[in-house]
Amino acid sequence: MTRRTDQRQGCLFDDGKQGEPVLVSACLLGIPCRWHGRRPKRREELIRRLQQRYVLVPICPEQLGGMPTPRTGETLHGTGAQVFDEGLRIIAPETGEDVTHFHVNGARYALEIAEIIGARRAYLKGGSPSCDRQGVAGEVLTRGGIKVIRVGWVNCDIKHLGCGRGQTRMNTPLVRSFARGSTKGETGAARDGTNEAPRRDGRVGPR
Repeated sequence: MTRRTDQRQGCLFDDGKQGEPVLVSACLLGIPCRWHGRRPKRREELIRRLQQRYVLVPICPEQLGGMPTPRTGETLHGTGAQVFDEGLRIIAPETGEDVTHFHVNGARYALEIAEIIGARRAYLKGGSPSCDRQGVAGEVLTRGGIKVIRVGWVNCDIKHLGCGRGQTRMNTPLVRSFARGSTKGETGAARDGTNEAPRRDGRVGPR
């Protein structure tokens, strides 16, 4: 006998006795999941403020999608919306491999986790091809009804990116887009470096 289940299942944090659950990019919590594999700087002040109101649930969409750590350092030369609506592809600069499916799968798993825990918002790392608000995971979460807050690049420890004289990998054109088989080349701010405004050049790079 098959038991009938409702389409919306119970959430892990639905008893009202705990803070509201939120998704947080794991690298912001000091988890070594970024593309280079080194332990990132913990955002202590951001963590402290969020813990006053929320239960923090760390995610790394790129790992969820099956990418290893360390991994390739691609840049999203466009937006997550273009990946889904215009066929934009994400290409690993080191290998030339199309890694779009890793980002897409990880984004979908991130949304699934949000639905399981009942999260209504996500604090995601800016400048990432997945986690940026305009990245692949940011787009999927937004389309799924999750409010995405972009944790800005301004407080990032740029010296760990291995880029010389202030240049970040976000400024390097490492991604090619393919649309239809041919080559084509809500805003707000919060404290602690969180920022929902997109980059002027529209690029987001490796986290």
